Amino acid sequence: MRPLFIAVLLFSGFSPARAWDWSKPFIYEMRIAFETDNWINMYSTATVLSKSGNTEAFRVVANSTTSPTYQLVVTTQGNVGISTGNPTQRFEVTGTIYSNSGGFKFPDGSTQTKAVALPELQEGDILYYINGALSRLPMGSDGQSLKTVNQTKLLLHMDGTDGSTTFTDSTGKTVTANGNAQIDTAQSKLGGASVLFDGDGDYLSLADSDDWNFGSGDFTVDFWVNFNALDGYKPFIGQTIDAGNYCIFYLEHLGGNNYLRFAMGVGGVDKGNYVAPLNVATGEWHHVAYVRSGTAFKIFLDGVSQTLTVITAIGANSTGDWATTLNIGYLSNVGYLNGWLDEVRISKGVARWTADFTPPTSPYTAAPSLVWSN
Repeated sequence: MRPLFIAVLLFSGFSPARAWDWSKPFIYEMRIAFETDNWINMYSTATVLSKSGNTEAFRVVANSTTSPTYQLVVTTQGNVGISTGNPTQRFEVTGTIYSNSGGFKFPDGSTQTKAVALPELQEGDILYYINGALSRLPMGSDGQSLKTVNQTKLLLHMDGTDGSTTFTDSTGKTVTANGNAQIDTAQSKLGGASVLFDGDGDYLSLADSDDWNFGSGDFTVDFWVNFNALDGYKPFIGQTIDAGNYCIFYLEHLGGNNYLRFAMGVGGVDKGNYVAPLNVATGEWHHVAYVRSGTAFKIFLDGVSQTLTVITAIGANSTGDWATTLNIGYLSNVGYLNGWLDEVRISKGVARWTADFTPPTSPYTAAPSLVWSN
């Protein structure tokens, strides 16, 4: 830019022998031209520094003063306008306001750094806010009352120092790292780190809990996974007593193809067995969700419900109550996971999704939920 500075000052109503007469024009127009037809003006068609007259005290325009495109206007009332020539509020913008850091601060002192996503509502729904999360609750039946329940039974963000073997569960349970399972800050989907399993003796374990006993109720198991290898069997999470008693969620490589699989058996009898094709590559992050809703079962990949091969429908069958550890990344008679997991969550008593959805873009919270109770 080659700046050309032009200033035009027009005075009237001034006499050295008397005080200023503010009712008469003092500055008619001052222009600074940076390029052709682009101006910074202190401008008025009548008066600027006066008790009355036009409202513009300062303006930045493009094109020309006869047909201006307003970029910035400050009025004598103290209003500021961006891309508008007549702001009626203290700050008025025509267009989009963008903040790339810091967010927006409000009169109560709070600062908002992200938009609040509202769940889709239907007539009669209740929208409630607990621990920083907005949730939707459908209308209950006659005679039911509301109660607060924490349906998140396990939540592992997998955050921490690179190489650490300390894993924190947001619900307070103790997590044990086995083998060489460790936090890896080189790979992450949310939060800046994930857990790394090398496929050879690495896994996380938690003590048995009634929280893993889903019974015949709704449940959701979801997580982000990044595979380092796709051969053989790659377990995600589950409990196994022996070959006839188990509830497991895993990857199966069979006949040159990969599948997401859920299987549960009780007393040697198959009680639920579903398979979904998995067409992904190593080195990619994907969101996986296993969801039971009543007698229905779904497997979601990146928010899309997959076409299932139903070997045994779950129906009203119970998942079983197994007195053994819950393992992540390893299952006996299955093997070890070779890859990374992030944002692992187990939810009991709720089907988080029953239709296609947008995968989460921020870490979960272990916030309680409102439910209807008889």
